[in-house]
Amino acid sequence: VAESLMLDGLVLGRGHWAAAYRQSQGPRREALRLLCKSSIVTARELSDDLTVISQEHIDECVSIAGEMLQTWPLDMWARQPEEA
Repeated sequence: VAESLMLDGLVLGRGHWAAAYRQSQGPRREALRLLCKSSIVTARELSDDLTVISQEHIDECVSIAGEMLQTWPLDMWARQPEEA
């Protein structure tokens, strides 16, 4: 995957999830990290250049992940991804 980028230990292609991750900052980045570390957003979805997801769906997932981060910090979710 020649066009891929490695960021925060994740392989990012040019699909919509990867673009959302690349453009994120602060709490939105943390929420996206949770989605990726818990495999709610899979490694394939991140690395695939052809992943097409609506912005509305991405925003909804990020919002839910943000609420999850108010319950437990990212490192707790990362240790127990099956709880996500």
